[in-house]
Amino acid sequence: MAVYTKITEGELCSLLELYGLSGLAACEGASEGIENTTYFVTLNNGSKYVLTIFEGADKSSLPFYAKLTRVLSEAGLPVPAPIVDRHGQMLQRLHEKPALLFPRAKGSHRTRASIVDCAAIGAMLARIHLTLLEQKTDLKAPNPRGLDWFESVMKDLSERVDEASRALFTRLLSVRSRLDAMTLPVGLIHGDLFLDNTLFFEGRLSAVIDFYNAGEDILLLDLAIVANDWCCDALGELDRQKVSALKAAYATERNLSAQENQAWAMLLAWAAGRFWLSRLKSQLDNEAHQKDPGQYRKILERRLQACL
Repeated sequence: MAVYTKITEGELCSLLELYGLSGLAACEGASEGIENTTYFVTLNNGSKYVLTIFEGADKSSLPFYAKLTRVLSEAGLPVPAPIVDRHGQMLQRLHEKPALLFPRAKGSHRTRASIVDCAAIGAMLARIHLTLLEQKTDLKAPNPRGLDWFESVMKDLSERVDEASRALFTRLLSVRSRLDAMTLPVGLIHGDLFLDNTLFFEGRLSAVIDFYNAGEDILLLDLAIVANDWCCDALGELDRQKVSALKAAYATERNLSAQENQAWAMLLAWAAGRFWLSRLKSQLDNEAHQKDPGQYRKILERRLQACL
């Protein structure tokens, strides 16, 4: 269970009072999630909330994430945003850790995406990108898993991996160099839009969540991350119908340039490399919560072949 920080009923009630909320009916620790503590909170009037307590070492970007989700929510998009308390604050503290309270969106996670689901997320992702491009706030942040991160992690791991892995590092940097030589639209991206970062209710996309890897990068990289997860089988092969539905739905909201279409294969490879590298680092650092880097290595190798 993803509960690393335990709170008492009294602590929770005191927190709720800051928002003018009362009548606690139930509080249940969430089983999903591997990095933070999550509680599902229900009030006597039936209102439901999600309380997230952030356990990670770097919490400096939380105000950015909170503001970003509020911009999207206030634009009418299905993005749960932190609730503002009676003092106008979003960020709270519990056990000396930052915490945010969200309204709980209806729906549940999909385990497999259909063609219709892929079209739904494609259109929604384009709307998210356009909203963030058009907003006039000071929302700016680099991609926390962008090129600087890649180069730092590659340097750290270069003496801890085999020659074949180092060769993949070199090929990935070559792909990125080719991408950076192109004129590709850049803006704020979700950066981690796997299927489990969405909810579906009554057959429809009901929420996009977990923007904690958001930052500025190539816009279409977001779509490539989605394709590698939503449109991919266990062997790393892309389902052409799902990819077509994903891209076509995105393009109905935001037109894709000729260069973006030309860069698609390279973006798929770079997106695969980002998750292979993060999982590889987690494994080699013996972190408590790990995902198999082998899965994304297979995907990466397939995507690099398409870049030749």
